[in-house]
Amino acid sequence: MQSVDFDAIAAGNFSGMTFSFDVIKNNSLFESTSYRLPGLVTFCTYAGGLVLVLSILFNLLVILAFFRRPRLITSFTIQFLNFVIILLLTLLFDGPLNILCTLDSTLFFNPIFCALYKFGAWTFPSLALLQQMAIGLDRWSAMLAPVWHRTKTVRYGINVTMALVAYYLVLYLPLFAVDTVRGAPDGKRCDYHHALRQYQVFVRIATYYLPLGFTYVSYPVLLVLLRKRRNGQIQAAAARASMCKSKCKHF
Repeated sequence: MQSVDFDAIAAGNFSGMTFSFDVIKNNSLFESTSYRLPGLVTFCTYAGGLVLVLSILFNLLVILAFFRRPRLITSFTIQFLNFVIILLLTLLFDGPLNILCTLDSTLFFNPIFCALYKFGAWTFPSLALLQQMAIGLDRWSAMLAPVWHRTKTVRYGINVTMALVAYYLVLYLPLFAVDTVRGAPDGKRCDYHHALRQYQVFVRIATYYLPLGFTYVSYPVLLVLLRKRRNGQIQAAAARASMCKSKCKHF
């Protein structure tokens, strides 16, 4: 029977589904904690490694383009550049760890590996979503407060990202520290957090689901409002042109 840790799932840790090792040992697809599917594992590993290398290369090219042409860095594009840097850090940190645990699932019982894995799995996706929220807020400020938006500087964009990083770390590090010190219960995988279940939910909502929800809701609404404003501008221009033609006829 498969047992599900609902607290871990509520905290966004879908890896928190644990399995009975007695069933695993008796299953023809498994041997201990490793799959008897070497061909599939090898293919996924090589494919994942290729995607990882290409993704790192493309993100580096984007960053290089900005630094070779500094004039491209503005108060808005700095937000995008910060987002690309976060994605690059995600690839460099999480990518190798995911490949390693694909090759050897027993690493999920190694406390040092699990500490690195949990930190990366929680931190970089959350920072990416928080940065996406910052980009969305920048677009809202451009529409609702255009005069103030034009006064923003590149330094302002950097400070916003640094504030988001500090916000995340202040909330997450206590959970990470307590969970690392306590460790996983005997016989359980350590790739998800076991400590402070209720606080996990709070941190996950504040650093992951909140920016995720804002991004999903904000952009469609923003698109509708921009289209309405654009249509209004077109109609106003057409009305002015029609008025001009009618006046010209009188002359």
